[in-house]
Amino acid sequence: MVTFLSKMNVDWGLISSQIDLLNGGKMKHRNRLVVAMLIGAMLIINCHFWDALAATHAPLPKTGQTTSSTVADDGALQEGIAWPVPRFKNNSSAGVSNGTVTDNLTGLVWLKDANCFGMQTWQLALDSVKGLANGNVACGLNDGSTAGQWRLPNRNELESLIDAGKSTPSIPDGHPFSNVQPNSYWSSSTYSGNNSYAWYVYMDGGLVDINDKNTSS
Repeated sequence: MVTFLSKMNVDWGLISSQIDLLNGGKMKHRNRLVVAMLIGAMLIINCHFWDALAATHAPLPKTGQTTSSTVADDGALQEGIAWPVPRFKNNSSAGVSNGTVTDNLTGLVWLKDANCFGMQTWQLALDSVKGLANGNVACGLNDGSTAGQWRLPNRNELESLIDAGKSTPSIPDGHPFSNVQPNSYWSSSTYSGNNSYAWYVYMDGGLVDINDKNTSS
């Protein structure tokens, strides 16, 4: 597996654990999304949602898919929050790249070199990140960061890079990353069904799946 690294934790906002009951103990509803399982398909139905959550929701971005294969599919509807233009910022100082890239959609800061550490097992990837810091010539890093600031992204963060309308690699056109490999990239997220497995994202096609943590390719 290859290692994609992120630095910034993003505060999506906190949702209160207690919701006030409105209208004499009855919940007031608006825009609820009901998810139902039907013959293997997850359906989203427009219904109602609690007012108390409406102002603190975390809207999902578009997938990037723009080509439609049938009526009402993702490519046709293109639902979600629009991506900013440009999507990424190649961070630099005095016109020279400092080795990092900011995703203007999520606010996450990524290591520009997407193959700095090469193929690694899951644990080795976690360990390699610990010492990454400003001055790492191999990774081209000159951002003022210190050891301990960098980390392996979780599954959701890693998947946020995927453009469902692209392949080889499955990330948006015009991205400033270097050395993106057509391979699987580890996330820091362990698979809940088996602690010996962790989630990865396959950058050549956008597949999200699990693999044995001892796998390095």
